[in-house]
Amino acid sequence: MAETFSMRSPTAPTGAAVGDDLYVFARDDDGRVLYNRSGADEGFSGWEEVPGELVSGTQPSAVSSGDEVLVFATDTEGRVRSNRVGANGAFTGWEGVPGDITTDGAVGVASQADSVFVFARLDDNRIAFNRLLPDGTYTGWLDKSIAWRGE
Repeated sequence: MAETFSMRSPTAPTGAAVGDDLYVFARDDDGRVLYNRSGADEGFSGWEEVPGELVSGTQPSAVSSGDEVLVFATDTEGRVRSNRVGANGAFTGWEGVPGDITTDGAVGVASQADSVFVFARLDDNRIAFNRLLPDGTYTGWLDKSIAWRGE
């Protein structure tokens, strides 16, 4: 059996599942975001670059939402980017998360009901979040101390 999981990464890996497929994401020494997939009762397929040619200085973050896995990372200028993979195994390509923020750290992600939240630490150590809605749009970055009611 060929070795399909070993690799070295300067940052922590992350993982999320869609259907029977588990995706593990990691950054290599060149800043490329890689993934490795394992289906139900299968071994891992081997590391491949997430399509879209992103070079990142931070570890990726992943979350499951509906019938897809979303992976987030920052580019070399600290802008937050996302990519999606569905049950068919096809990635959509890296896209910018709208809003005029940058971060020098990894972002945190979580799903709640039918939304995905992206959390980032700003330059002055404030934490901001952006919400991805089911229609594919973002609400915009918020860093205010407000009572959010999920409207």
